[in-house]
Amino acid sequence: MYQLTGRECIYYILRHWKSIVVVVLMCALGGGLLRFGKSVIKWEEEKAAQEAATANYEHDYSYVMSLADVYNVQISAMQDERAMLQDFSINSHLNDLESTTLYCAEAELIFDSTLPDGSFYPVSIDIIDLFAKQIDYSTDWDTVASFGGVDVSYARSTFASNVDGDSSSIKLKIYGFDQEKTIEMMNIILSTCNEIERDFEDVYIGLHMNVNNQDCTVAKSSDIVEMYSEVFERIDELDEEIVTLQNDVNTLPYPATPSNLPFVVQVIIKALKYAIVGAAVGFIAEVVLLYLSFYLNGKIHSSEELEYYTGSFVLPMWGRGKSDTGLNRTIAVGENHGMVYGSAEAVDRLLTNIVSSNSEINGLLFTGTDVSAELDKIAILVKNKNHGIKSFTFAPDIMTDIDAFDSLKDSVNVVLVERIDDISVAEVKKEVEQIRLSGSRIVGAVLLR
Repeated sequence: MYQLTGRECIYYILRHWKSIVVVVLMCALGGGLLRFGKSVIKWEEEKAAQEAATANYEHDYSYVMSLADVYNVQISAMQDERAMLQDFSINSHLNDLESTTLYCAEAELIFDSTLPDGSFYPVSIDIIDLFAKQIDYSTDWDTVASFGGVDVSYARSTFASNVDGDSSSIKLKIYGFDQEKTIEMMNIILSTCNEIERDFEDVYIGLHMNVNNQDCTVAKSSDIVEMYSEVFERIDELDEEIVTLQNDVNTLPYPATPSNLPFVVQVIIKALKYAIVGAAVGFIAEVVLLYLSFYLNGKIHSSEELEYYTGSFVLPMWGRGKSDTGLNRTIAVGENHGMVYGSAEAVDRLLTNIVSSNSEINGLLFTGTDVSAELDKIAILVKNKNHGIKSFTFAPDIMTDIDAFDSLKDSVNVVLVERIDDISVAEVKKEVEQIRLSGSRIVGAVLLR
C-alpha cells in the first residue's frame, strides 16, 4: 500500500486554493453580516449606550483616579514607614543597656459598648483593629518626638500597639531615654486615642474606651528583644499591605476610552473585525476538511502514487484545456520539481520514452476513466508524431465500455491516462488488474493536472 506523505498533503491543499478562497470569503461575509445585523437590530440601544459612555467618561475616569490617588498616598506613607523601620532595625543600638538606661511606658485601652437604653453589645475585633491602625496614622509623631527628645524615626519605631481580641483591648508601649519624657510621649499618644474615640462614637454608637494599667518602668533585655520582634513583624505587615494596595490600584475599573468615530463607522469597524475572525475560522476549517479529505477520499494525489500502482513511469500533463500559467502552474511545477508538460510535449516525451525502452512496439492503447476529451486531444497529437509506432487505439473506459474492453484483445501495450484527485486508488487497481488479466501490460501513464 502506498504511503501518503505530508508533502503530498500540502500540495493537495494548495491545489484547492480556489475552494479555500471561496470558503474564506463566505465566512468573512457571514461574520461581517452577522455582526452588522445584530448592530442594526440593537441600533438605538447600542447608540444610546455609546453616547452615555462618552458623556460619563470624564466623571467615571475622575472617580477612579481619585481612588488611585488615595491608594497611592497610603502606599507612599507605608513605604516611608517601612524605610524608617528598616533603618531603625539596622542602625539602632538600644540593646546596650549597660551604658544606657531605657524606659518603657505602657498603657492598655479597654473597650466596651453600651447603648443609650443601657443594653450592652460586644465590641467587634474589626473595630478594635481599625482603632489600632488609626492610632498610628493620626498621632502627631513630630510632637511625640519633640517631647521625648528623640527623632521621629525613633519615636515611631519604638511604638507598638497590639490588639487583644479576647479582652477587647489594645496594649500600647513606647520607649524613651528619660522617664518623664517617656511618660509625656505616652500621654500625647493617649490624647490622640481620646480624639479617635470621639470620632468613632459618631459611627459606632455606645463605643467607650478606658485607659488602664498606665505605667513607666526601666526596660529589660526581654523588652528590647520584644520591641525588635515587633519592628520586624510590622515590616512584614507593611510588605503585605503595600502589595495588596498595589494590586488594588492595578485592578481599578478604569472606564474604556470612548471612540471619537461616528457610530456608523464604529459599527462598520466591528463588522470588519468579525469578518476577519470569520475569514480565519473559514480558512482553518477548510484546511482541516481538505486534510481529512486527503487521507479519507482514497483518490490518486500525485504522480508518485500513480507510478506505484501502475508500475510504469508517469508524465504529469495539463488537461481539460487548463492554462499552463498562473498559480496552478506554480503549484504544479513546485510539486513535480519543474516537470509539468503541455499536451504536445507530454505526448512527444511519452512516445519517445516508450519507443526507447520497447523498440518492437507496433501499437498502443490509450485508456482512462472519464477522460474522453483528453483522449481525443491525444489522438490528434499522435497522428503528427513519427515514432515508429504503427497503430494507436483509444478506449474511453475499459471497465464500463464493452467496446473499450474488447480493444484490450488486440493491444498488448497500454498507456493509462488518469486525472489527479479524481480517479480513486480502487479504480486504478481494478484497471491495472484488468489490463494484466487480458495479457496486456502498462508501458506508460499520464496524470492529468
